[in-house]
Amino acid sequence: SVSDEFNPDGDIEIVTIGLRSGEKLYEELLIGENAMPTAHQRIMQAREGFLPRDRLETELVALKAAIEGDDAEAAIAILKHLVPEYRNSEPADEPPVDEAVEAPPEPARPRAEPLFKDPSLATPGS
Repeated sequence: SVSDEFNPDGDIEIVTIGLRSGEKLYEELLIGENAMPTAHQRIMQAREGFLPRDRLETELVALKAAIEGDDAEAAIAILKHLVPEYRNSEPADEPPVDEAVEAPPEPARPRAEPLFKDPSLATPGS
């Protein structure tokens, strides 16, 4: 039992020692600069843009098709559309993807899990 002012004979004493090195009192979850106040002075809310589910699913099907078709340019364009903050991190001193030297073929691997669990979202042949 806990040892405290109400139970001095308890065998577990709880002592508050404060923050340890690296510990935080709170976590900031907002990324953008569009935080808006709420009724509580220490709670903020974000107003982030989003795509409706049906439109997002359509975009993901297009992204999957671009990836399966080895169309890096189309895949990057879709990513930039879906995530406006997306920045291509390709080093400047390397050739763009479409001009890169082709790598030797990879050995066959087991087929990955489908992108969508809902069969209505699967593309024919997947």
